[in-house]
Amino acid sequence: MIKISKLNKSFGERQILRDLSFSIEKGECVSIIGKSGIGKSILLKHIIGLMKPDSGQISIDEKIINELTFQQLQKIRNKISMVFQFGALFDFMNVIDNVALPLKKLTDFSNDKIMTYAKKSLLDVGLEGSEQMMPSELSGGMKKRVGIARAISANPEYILYDEPTTGLDPIMTHSINNLIKKIHNEEKLTSIIVTHEMKTVQNVSDRVLFLDEGIIKYDGKPSEMKNCKDKTVLQFLEVSGSL
Repeated sequence: MIKISKLNKSFGERQILRDLSFSIEKGECVSIIGKSGIGKSILLKHIIGLMKPDSGQISIDEKIINELTFQQLQKIRNKISMVFQFGALFDFMNVIDNVALPLKKLTDFSNDKIMTYAKKSLLDVGLEGSEQMMPSELSGGMKKRVGIARAISANPEYILYDEPTTGLDPIMTHSINNLIKKIHNEEKLTSIIVTHEMKTVQNVSDRVLFLDEGIIKYDGKPSEMKNCKDKTVLQFLEVSGSL
């Protein structure tokens, strides 16, 4: 379980997160949406411990991560994988080595076992046969899939996605959404998706949080967002063609 309590974060005079509180249960698939630059990715970085709040708490499995030592935090991070917005692949490594990287860092598996797990992850995302390709040879959609394969290779309990469909055409967006849903269901993960894409919210998520002005203005089922009374939420839905 992830629990956020009275989280505050500012940069200079600009307050990004304002007494933010919510929780995410084990096994949920939750999308966090809102306008660009509103703090969605910053919130995600707090959850994984890449940023510390000015005040408030983030707890994962009842451990307050912003109060842990680096070594203690690493043990929590071993349960969490993150899919970055643009894949964040290492250009000097081929596909199989990119996918195998978490296994090399987090386990004491033999190289043969690591390669077996990495190949299975590539199979799970539909990229079998791509092992020796370099990132420069991959399309945008393939890079996203490799990023997802790397994220699931070490068998995490939590997976965080930062704008997983940014820059993709509608067909590839649909394909990535289906892949996220498949992995969530088959691996029994807790999934958190930062996105501005309403099709991802509607087709993948059990629950959606709408972030605006540093607070949550909607927390509920995607299908019931249109009943929200908040003008910002309704405007977002209207502009995205979801009303």
